[in-house]
Amino acid sequence: MATVAGSLRNKVLVLDNVTTGDLTVTGNITISGSATTLNSTNTSINDHLIELNAGLTGTNPNDIGLILERGSSGNNVFIGWDESADKVIVASTTADGTSTGNLSLAAANFQAAGILGTSLDINGNADISGTLTMSNSSAGNMLDMNNNNIIGVNRIQIADPGPNEGVSWSNIKIYESPDDLTTNSAGNFQVVYGSTRRLTVNNTGADVNGTLTTSGAIVASGDGHTFYSLGTTSEASFGRNGNERLDIRASDANIELRANQDADSNGAHQFKLNRVFAGTGANDFVIQMKS
Repeated sequence: MATVAGSLRNKVLVLDNVTTGDLTVTGNITISGSATTLNSTNTSINDHLIELNAGLTGTNPNDIGLILERGSSGNNVFIGWDESADKVIVASTTADGTSTGNLSLAAANFQAAGILGTSLDINGNADISGTLTMSNSSAGNMLDMNNNNIIGVNRIQIADPGPNEGVSWSNIKIYESPDDLTTNSAGNFQVVYGSTRRLTVNNTGADVNGTLTTSGAIVASGDGHTFYSLGTTSEASFGRNGNERLDIRASDANIELRANQDADSNGAHQFKLNRVFAGTGANDFVIQMKS
């Protein structure tokens, strides 16, 4: 039973002091004043909604939320609306329940089992100990690194083959597909410039479609090396530059071996072996030295 000291003034009950026990009020209760202090250990509220900053009709001058007092353990915690930042924030602060206006807030650590949103803006480091999954499979969804680096990666696995997958730059794409470059199915490793296949790696080797330029040596170990152009005419050149070189030219009509040396006042210097095929039967041209 509560001990109440008070009086009835103008049909209003004024309570001066409740010293002990319980107080039960049936009906509505309105408390007017600059501050209301509850010293209860635990507070249970049946209301579905709690409105803070109620009655405001003009521009809001204050941050709105809850202050968690931490005593000597450190700065307090603010959970609420940061008016100057125009966003909900979890922060540490030196403010308390008597503070008003634009509070001094420092973003605090926040832990949750999951966060669901339409966008995620991380100003700092992100430490992911599990799997980062993009569940929206709609076309155009992407992880935009905004021209920053990805480092420390053990493996990148491309889920699907085809020209619309893989790794791409402005002109170059790398992906897996058959050599026709149009099928979204498993095939060979392709390096494509524009829409032209330039390098293919398959289970038998590598195929270069274009000019192969090297500033070092090309070394082929083992026996049985074959070079085919697969055209009606083929010419191969070996040398130190365009003037001093050895040319081998082969076609359906003839085979020519030509050695070129730098031209001087007497003109170009060439050593030529040329065999023109005509007629039927064998048309061998043989130079043979016997001891």
